[in-house]
Amino acid sequence: MIKKVFFVLSLAFLFVKCASEGGSGSHGTEVIDIPINEDGEIDEDEVAKITFEETVLEIGKISQGEVITHDFKFTNTGNAPLLIATVDGSCGCTIPRNWPTEKILPGEGGVIEVEFDSDGLTGTQVVSVIISANTFPAATQLVLNTEIVVPDNMK
Repeated sequence: MIKKVFFVLSLAFLFVKCASEGGSGSHGTEVIDIPINEDGEIDEDEVAKITFEETVLEIGKISQGEVITHDFKFTNTGNAPLLIATVDGSCGCTIPRNWPTEKILPGEGGVIEVEFDSDGLTGTQVVSVIISANTFPAATQLVLNTEIVVPDNMK
């Protein structure tokens, strides 16, 4: 029950935030109905679901200063149109570049392009991108793992 209340509150926050900010990834004031079953709970079978081909990218060792770009491919495996509200990197080195801003119908898919810039970083790095959408759960995390080494000519 608490999980379902959190979901409803998360969705309400996402769409109020999008409507008030009007920033990138915003969908204006478009409203998505939340399906409720006869028990008054969210009908998890009737919401959008975002399913990624991969949620963790193992980059391996890279040289400091390398920029890695990766496309995370996904499909709406739910039973309602999917709307991505926000896509946020966990730090300034992880930048979401492109993602769909229109409705994605059930069975259709898209790509979220993410750039990781290793400039100034060393050692093991675990960074992420959080996708907020009208899904259950309301947020999905993509993770990038890498080890950054300083080239000998920079030591």
